Order: sequence, then structure tokens, then C-alpha cells
Amino acid sequence: MQRFATVLCTIACALFVVCALLSCVEYACFDKGFYDQEYRKLDTARSIGLKHSALIEVTNHLLDYTAGIEDELSIKAEINSRKVNVFDETDTAHMADVRELFLAARTVRNWLIPAILLLAVAAFFLVKAHRARLFAKSCIIGFLLSGVAIGALAIWAAVDFNTFWTSFHKLFFTNELWLLDPAKSVLVNMVPSQFFFDLVMRIVGLLGIFVGIPLLASIIYMIVSRVRRRSLMTIIEE
Repeated sequence: MQRFATVLCTIACALFVVCALLSCVEYACFDKGFYDQEYRKLDTARSIGLKHSALIEVTNHLLDYTAGIEDELSIKAEINSRKVNVFDETDTAHMADVRELFLAARTVRNWLIPAILLLAVAAFFLVKAHRARLFAKSCIIGFLLSGVAIGALAIWAAVDFNTFWTSFHKLFFTNELWLLDPAKSVLVNMVPSQFFFDLVMRIVGLLGIFVGIPLLASIIYMIVSRVRRRSLMTIIEE
């Protein structure tokens, strides 16, 4: 039972990392303050030809649509002194795919939460002793297994972001609508590759904090627990 409980708990911890990743992605992607910061850093409004306040308004509408709050992606703004529809047909079609992906990811994340709790509770009741050590050990194994895969992706993104980003789109999109033309698309000029690089690095940082704290706590517990056991054995032997 002890071994089976460890397997269940390890799976729960690995799934927790996936759940944390999806949560960090959602938080970072819908953090409006981050967009404002990046737009100012990259001078996005001037490069597109509209006011910063108008760019923020457009972004808020875009994020509300992606989150499923708005039903349609349709907004006008004054670009280069002309009132026009901000997003063309290709932008709109691609964002429909992005919206579907985000909502699917959110659904997966929401289903993972009860699954993780169920596995953890099952592991808890399968053993009657040393539960804290079981959970700490499983946490370390599960987090490290997931961390290796995510860490490899993070290194790939840091070293060769263009290849990473292209592979990501080919994996999750079944069409080439994501190949937007910078000469025609406002969307691709709102969020160029540098924006997405900063976004991905921010997600990695958030995930590191989210997962690093319980992982560090588990490692410390295991070290302290081992030291105490050795001290106890020394006392008994004496």
C-alpha cells in the first residue's frame, strides 16, 4: 500500500505542476498591467499609429473576447488619423482559434484540481503512518519529473525563441492563420516576438515561484526528518 500510495501522490504532484503552469499562463496572459508595461517598453502605440489609451482600450476588448466575456472581436480605433476596424478577417479568425485554445486549457485546469485532490486523499487514506514524509517525497519526485520537461522547454525558449514559438503554433494550431503579415495585421504589431518572449519568461518565473516554494519546503522537511532519525538512532545505540 505504501508504494501504491507513493505512486498516486507522485502523479498528483506532477499534475499539480501542470495545473500550476496553466494557471500561470492564464494569469500572465490576462494581466492588463503587463500589457501596459510592454507597450510602453516597446513603444507599441507609436509603431501602430494610435494613442496609448486607445491601444489599452483595444487590448481590454481583445482580452475580454479571449476570456469568453465578449462574443465578438470587433472594435474600431483611430489609426494614423483614420477610424478603422482594428482587426481584419485573418486577425479575427486566428483569435477565434486562440480563444478556443484558452478556454480548453482553462477547462483542463479546472478538471485537474479535483483529480489532484482525489489522488492526494486516496494516498492519504492508503497509509496510516509517515504521511508527511510520503507527501514530501512524492512532491520532490513529481515536481522534479515535471520540472525537467518544463525546464527543457524554458531553456529552448531562452536559447532559440523563434523556433520554440513556431513549433508551439504548429503543435496547437491546425492552420496557418497565425502567420500574420506585419504590413497588414494590427494584431501581430500589438504583440511582436519580443512581447511573447517577455511573456514566456514571465510565465516561467511565476511557475518557478509557484512550484519552488512547496518543493523547497519538501526538501527541507526530508533533510530535517533524516537528521532527526539519525540523531534518534545514535541515542538508542548509546
